[in-house]
Amino acid sequence: MTSGSLRIGASSFSTYVIHSMIKNFKESFPGVHLSFYITNTTSAIQDLIDNKIELAIIASSYDANQFKAIVIGYDTLIWAAASDMPISSCQQITREELENQCFIIREPGSNTRMQFDNWCNQNGFYPKNCLVMSQTEAIRRAVMNNLGISLISSYIFSDEIDNRKIKIINVSDIPIERPISIVMSKNYSEDTLTQAFIIFAKSYFKCK
Repeated sequence: MTSGSLRIGASSFSTYVIHSMIKNFKESFPGVHLSFYITNTTSAIQDLIDNKIELAIIASSYDANQFKAIVIGYDTLIWAAASDMPISSCQQITREELENQCFIIREPGSNTRMQFDNWCNQNGFYPKNCLVMSQTEAIRRAVMNNLGISLISSYIFSDEIDNRKIKIINVSDIPIERPISIVMSKNYSEDTLTQAFIIFAKSYFKCK
């Protein structure tokens, strides 16, 4: 391919994943123009409906009657805290210790927020102190600065987990694994560029 353009929406976790994938794709197809719109899952799906984008990269379920999707990989949601927070040194987290934490959470419309709400409902847990942020980078910085703990994609803290600046908190029913999919309208006709991008993305995320 020597030319073409593709508009792609992506939920915010992908900010920490797709940059190297885009770089490699552009090196392989320098004449192709890619436009990325980073948002939350609900907004990405709405952009598909409004024909503002051709593809959406999300880690969430979708309406199979309206969309088709291809799984390109998997994401893991973890409870993350700065390593120097007291809760990080606990081997077994009690309910009381958990209730005393500040929870840094995404806004409604985010799949991560939905997973947080589901976890609370399933465990009969009602957090007393929540800090809502609509940007993943803001949450990352808040956790790094000891403002609280967060249910968040492991992709976002991959480097900090490796160098032990961030600790994964051991809590029941966590981690949560969710598929990463490229979603498109059911009536969208996949051209050569779209097919090449999907194959490239599956290879990048090592999904067979």
